[in-house]
Amino acid sequence: YIEEFDFSILLDTSVNTLQRSFKNASIEIKNETSLKFDGDLFPHFADIFFYLLHNALKHSRLPSEHLELKINITNDSDYVTIGISNNVLNDEEYISQLKERVIKTKKILGDPKLTEKIINKEGGTGFPKIKKALSQNLGRKDYGIHISINQEGDNAIFNAIISFEFKDLLKN
Repeated sequence: YIEEFDFSILLDTSVNTLQRSFKNASIEIKNETSLKFDGDLFPHFADIFFYLLHNALKHSRLPSEHLELKINITNDSDYVTIGISNNVLNDEEYISQLKERVIKTKKILGDPKLTEKIINKEGGTGFPKIKKALSQNLGRKDYGIHISINQEGDNAIFNAIISFEFKDLLKN
């Protein structure tokens, strides 16, 4: 049983869980928050990080030694923001497919009925499951999930930003 946890423990656990898949990937973690959360919430946060990291692995279409993953966690007085970005195979056709997938995922996230239907299916992006973890498991009413694909010079980068109110999730 975990009484309380912070994001560094959570990140260690999540990265270690997927370590074999990440073997030689470059993972840069910037954790700028020292918030301590109630231990009962650990599995829900672990799920969110698992989906985010698994997504990077699954959809980058790159060998792990070429994968560059950046995780950035910050908070202000009301919100925690988790930013994760990774490079993806820079192939015009694949980028086009990914952009369509991003549009489709945004549509699913914007429609509660669609989200519910998709959650029980295997595969996909994991973002409907992240939405469920935030809205149902963690009881967040105020949260955001933003995803995009950007071309940066010779690189194609997938970005996900998740933010949520945190005050009532802290360990007292």
